[in-house]
Amino acid sequence: MAKRLKDSGNEILSSVGATYSKWAAQIANGTARNQAGRRYTNSTAENDNNHLKTIIKAAYGYRSFDRFRKRALIIITYK
Repeated sequence: MAKRLKDSGNEILSSVGATYSKWAAQIANGTARNQAGRRYTNSTAENDNNHLKTIIKAAYGYRSFDRFRKRALIIITYK
């Protein structure tokens, strides 16, 4: 499909074909599904990052990094 768009002779379609060729692997990964039929996402990692950022905001002023680390691990583990 991308090759046909590139060879179409139209400048805009050629540009679209070049973009498809360049991003083919990423487009395929974006539409991939696992064995259960669910899409692959990074939502779990994003959720953990959001929780950690919230903990960091709430923990401003902690003097002991060890105590802060333990609190963060407890909240992430039992969320």
